Amino acid sequence: MTESIVQRLRETAATLPAARVSMQTLAPAHGPAAHGTWLLLMAVP
Repeated sequence: MTESIVQRLRETAATLPAARVSMQTLAPAHGPAAHGTWLLLMAVP
């Protein structure tokens, strides 16, 4: 059984630094959806 998205977000948020977060840090947080997320971010002006 996979963990819920809410739980995953909470755990990930707890590990992020308080300062600015790099894209390299955010990629693992997105998990397998990271590739699609990057495509959407790069498409926005």
